Amino acid sequence: MLRQAVAAVPDGGHVFLGDLRSLPLLDLFHTSVQAHRAPANMRIAELRSKIRRQSDLDPELCIDPALFEELAARWPRVAQVRVEPKRGRDDNELTHYRYDVVLAVGPKAAASEPSGTVLDWAASPLAPDELLRLVQRERPERLRLTGVPNARLSAALSLRDLIEQRAPSSSVGELRARAGALASRGHAPEDWWELAEQCAYEVELSWRDGRADGAYDVILTRRDAAAEPSALPAVATGREAEVFDGRRHTNDPHWRRACAMIIPEIDAHVRRWLPEPVLPTHYVPLSELPLTSNGKADRTQLRRLAADPAVVERAVRGVAARELTGTEQIVADIWRELLDCGDVTPDDDFFGLGGHSLLTLQVVFRLRKRLNVALPARAPFNHRTLAELAACVDTLREPTPRRS
Repeated sequence: MLRQAVAAVPDGGHVFLGDLRSLPLLDLFHTSVQAHRAPANMRIAELRSKIRRQSDLDPELCIDPALFEELAARWPRVAQVRVEPKRGRDDNELTHYRYDVVLAVGPKAAASEPSGTVLDWAASPLAPDELLRLVQRERPERLRLTGVPNARLSAALSLRDLIEQRAPSSSVGELRARAGALASRGHAPEDWWELAEQCAYEVELSWRDGRADGAYDVILTRRDAAAEPSALPAVATGREAEVFDGRRHTNDPHWRRACAMIIPEIDAHVRRWLPEPVLPTHYVPLSELPLTSNGKADRTQLRRLAADPAVVERAVRGVAARELTGTEQIVADIWRELLDCGDVTPDDDFFGLGGHSLLTLQVVFRLRKRLNVALPARAPFNHRTLAELAACVDTLREPTPRRS
């Protein structure tokens, strides 16, 4: 579809893609969400597990900005790629973890190094007011400041660093107390855009590199030089004939949802037939088996996969789920009716199983009707897992103590 859109736009036009979720920031997003939702007495080891699970089961498509560089290198009519953080000062998921892409359509410019002054923020940590004084004094045609820390993500990055550093037995409450004492790092993207109102420069922010810490580049172009070639590097060429597999630049929500539903059933079946000492500790889902040149299963490659720490870290643990409580069973029945899914475990996430905002209304309506509780409409958003939502319902069902 994107290729067709590029083909339909005349030279000099643009194709815009908005509100794309960032794959490099997916783990950081779930770190922030789970760290704020977790009870204070939860252990860090359990929190880490929840973050991994929710990242793996995220129901929405997430894209690495590098995908668009790869596509442009293979599509002859894409002259330039711009990847921009969202505008605004609102403190929410949209501004923190989403971005826009603009593809400039037309003949490609000759490959060359970007013109103008290039500064690395790590070596020259300039604040917006300092950069303003620099360009007013030196008046460069173009200036690019690379690797600027993103203040929007400062709190989430601090949480992630602390989660990696803290002992597995420490608590989420201790984590929050430590994180709350840390100062914010970096600069808000909107600070740089506001420079354009104070100087004779056009200001552009770029997430083109797709860094996992959300750092960005700032590109300033003097307005009387704006018609000249951009300070961004030109799109590479000569790779049109290469075989391209875009899957490494995206997640696969449908595949992961299927794994989340099928593997617990496989695990339950295995546990009925095998003794405890030989039960699998984890399962590694593969979209296809690695094959030898003879078309047989490549056992050597399978052993390598089984021993790869990165693969094991993302594996689905083969731990039998506990039995559901009475309220959990009722919630699970409603989820199965609405989502047409198989068995549901206490840690399953409604949205991870394919739920969406319209279906949450049905969940709330059916729980109110079956259990006669005044469940708030926001409950499925604030309590996304089966266990959390059932606990919320149980709290509402508890009788209010009478005053003597």
